[in-house]
Amino acid sequence: MFIDGGTYTEIGDRANRSAGLGTWRHLGGRSYSTRHKFIEYSATGTFNGTTVITREIELSKTGDEFTATTTSENFDANDQLFNTNCATSTATRFE
Repeated sequence: MFIDGGTYTEIGDRANRSAGLGTWRHLGGRSYSTRHKFIEYSATGTFNGTTVITREIELSKTGDEFTATTTSENFDANDQLFNTNCATSTATRFE
């Protein structure tokens, strides 16, 4: 969820992941970026590390669609980077 003033939240997609908390900013024109962090837990509830998501978003002219490039960085419980993934995505507004 993009919140006025530049904060951003995303609901965790698994029981062992917190909500994502971070920021968004307008880069100019129809371009935006977000950066947020999830806290990861093991199946027993032990702190397992964090995931940082960075996303570059380009809105369509109508504002009803976007394309995004995403980087996901996984850090262990000692804050050591152990994995990086990249993805592209598209989205369409629904009512």
